[in-house]
Amino acid sequence: MGETSKDVLTLLTQLMPGFLTAWVVYGLTTYTKPPQFERVIQAVIYSFLVNAVVAILKWTLLFAGKTVRFGLWDKSSELVASTANQTSRSTNSTMAVIRASRVAVR
Repeated sequence: MGETSKDVLTLLTQLMPGFLTAWVVYGLTTYTKPPQFERVIQAVIYSFLVNAVVAILKWTLLFAGKTVRFGLWDKSSELVASTANQTSRSTNSTMAVIRASRVAVR
């Protein structure tokens, strides 16, 4: 029984991109939803397409990263990156404080 549930979980994990793609397609268009069997078949097709696009995109970006250089990583670029990271953290914490104060006022 445990092996069957593991297989089902693996199958659902592989089909999740297809189900999400089908959900977006049917959520944004006026197509009528097909029966469940056809939905599963469409999820298989969409999953194959999504995985193919991701593989091609990965290969393209890795190739571009090896051939195109945007600059060197030195102390000044490290300072800029750490400052940007710290700024986003402080912005997130500021927003959390604002939300908490709004809840406390109500």
